[in-house]
Amino acid sequence: MIENRVTKLLGTKYPIVQGALGEVSESPYFVAAVSNAGALGVLAAVSMGAEAVRESIRTIRELTDKPFGVNILPPNPQYERILEIMVEEKVPAFCHGRYNPLKTLAAAQEAHCLSLPTVGSVKHAMQAEVDGAHALLVQGTEGGGHTGYVGTMVLVPAVVRNVKTPVIAAGGIATPEQFAAALCLGAEGIMMGTLFMMSHESPLHPNCIAKLIEATEEDTYATIHMSGRHQRFLVNDWAREKIIGRPEVKGDDHYNTFLHVAGKGAVEGDMEEGIFGCGEGIGLIDEIRSIEEIVEWMTEGVDRILQEKAKLVS
Repeated sequence: MIENRVTKLLGTKYPIVQGALGEVSESPYFVAAVSNAGALGVLAAVSMGAEAVRESIRTIRELTDKPFGVNILPPNPQYERILEIMVEEKVPAFCHGRYNPLKTLAAAQEAHCLSLPTVGSVKHAMQAEVDGAHALLVQGTEGGGHTGYVGTMVLVPAVVRNVKTPVIAAGGIATPEQFAAALCLGAEGIMMGTLFMMSHESPLHPNCIAKLIEATEEDTYATIHMSGRHQRFLVNDWAREKIIGRPEVKGDDHYNTFLHVAGKGAVEGDMEEGIFGCGEGIGLIDEIRSIEEIVEWMTEGVDRILQEKAKLVS
């Protein structure tokens, strides 16, 4: 079992964080299942209304006595009210995706709670440390949803060299071998989204799960044209016609468009026009497990792998 700064900070059994998953971890039942398995479950409040967030926080607390987090993005029109609710409810961990996390960090400090921003570059990691982040979710470009431009293998050690704050690696991680690699790169934990999304507890439409289990690491695409920020999603014919190859347009005005097509795929099961965030790690997933089984597989596997690989070094 791995015990380090991340497990002590989060209060979790394992140094694993569940990535915020729109249309998936909006479910408090999904989030609580992750926390009960020993990782940090994270409610995705990206497109939720403020009172729905409050209700979900309270439902999570009814389902688990373990720590959890809430992830929020500024494009949500109720962003500031949701932050107020997170402070009022004293959410254990304030998580923040892309965009400037300063307000989220300040709210976490006000509530005396943890602040865990996601960063995709060294400069943003260094600034988040200065601004008071307790740990850094460092995501490489392989990750699904909003993501950066630098690969995890380079980004994680580059950030570790430049900060003293604990680093939690993310981006394409879906196997125990990658967990071990992240630790060797200097991270003290991992964040996973796509692997948790492919669980029995996932609320994704069965059509969506069936499509994803067949997907390979070449079936995702990242562009700023979908939501206005660099974002990786599962490719289909609709995306090839409407998104790929067109000029990239910056700005948050595309955000609602993405939420609409994401809902069509994840909720309605329309895999012709509906798409959603998905990481390159999807190509490494060929089995649906329960959330508890996923956490056990990853943690038992990383212990075994690190012990085996240590024998290669004299």
